[in-house]
Amino acid sequence: MLIITLVAASALAQAYGNTPSAKATAAAPAPAAASAPAAPVMTVAVPGRTLKDLPDTSVIHYPVPGRKMPEIQQSLKALLADPANKERLRLYNWSIGTQFTKRTTGPTCVVTNAKLTLTAKVNIPRLAEPTKVKKQVLADWTSYVTNVENDAAASLWFLHDRIRGADQALVGQPCDKASGIWNAKLEAVQSELTAFVAQRALAASRPAG
Repeated sequence: MLIITLVAASALAQAYGNTPSAKATAAAPAPAAASAPAAPVMTVAVPGRTLKDLPDTSVIHYPVPGRKMPEIQQSLKALLADPANKERLRLYNWSIGTQFTKRTTGPTCVVTNAKLTLTAKVNIPRLAEPTKVKKQVLADWTSYVTNVENDAAASLWFLHDRIRGADQALVGQPCDKASGIWNAKLEAVQSELTAFVAQRALAASRPAG
């Protein structure tokens, strides 16, 4: 009996919205620059499917200086625009891999068991001095961050649902076919996730009513 680790597939996705404003519904369209990625999708938290409910998911917070909203906006844009932060401050990244056990009988080798692993890391901004901002500024910021968290959770839960149980498709397969089957499944899941995120962004860009 031999345990083999397949090459893990990973993906990075940045889905930060425009920096928060006093009127969240009136945010200006984001330019293509990395400092202001596409507008966030307004997302309601689903009980039991929040970031904290996702298994093997870590949330990392990084400080955003500023006390007034314009200062906070500029600070967040500057952080996201800095090339040194391109990887470190991506909204989320995920990695999928699997281990499988194979059995060889004479010239025949088949996969007898497979175990999938999905891990994710989410980077969420937070105010460096929350006790020193006005009540309304804090409320606007909290609304913005809550929506960012909910949007990340929606995408990662979509991924979780699509990949769950996929490892069992390897069981009973010839050993020399396992890697190809697994990689094809991961490519399909990546395409589904990309389409899901694009559809949500399109829906968010449409005028209300």
